Amino acid sequence: MSRLLLGLMLISGVAFAESDLWQHLSQVQHVAPIKLMQDVERQFPGVIAEFSTELDDGVLTYEIDVINPKDKSMTELVYRARDGQLLRRQTGNLTSEDKNELQAAAKILEHNQTFSQLINQAMQTHQAFVVEAQLDRDLGINYLELELLNADGKVKLAFDIDQQKPLPLLTWS
Repeated sequence: MSRLLLGLMLISGVAFAESDLWQHLSQVQHVAPIKLMQDVERQFPGVIAEFSTELDDGVLTYEIDVINPKDKSMTELVYRARDGQLLRRQTGNLTSEDKNELQAAAKILEHNQTFSQLINQAMQTHQAFVVEAQLDRDLGINYLELELLNADGKVKLAFDIDQQKPLPLLTWS
């Protein structure tokens, strides 16, 4: 019985967090993630490999990781969503764990694309906020994995970088 109650508490906590994030994104003025991504793409060498939205104590932040394939580095940037102010910048070397993201980033460069363009393509049929986006490679497929949030909750989808189309097998709610 205690496991059931704990499970229900965890599920309701996740639903509350989603609801809180939805309320914040839909009602509070903030810089659009795509605009911030485009600014980062102009200012930093490399390719955005990951984007995430965080809401802590009512403060919405965006975290963006930029891979620079030339020098094999990754720069982590944290911005305040309200005004786009850079809060933190940290650069380090890529590790073996970043290999898949690096390969997917190379494909974006090969296609003369940007991360923000890929997100716009992937979201053509979705009216939602981007909560998370990440480059990945699995089973020989380079793709962008997206987590979107709308009034009904979160939706995950994947977009094939090479074929420039959604991956229906990797779409789930």
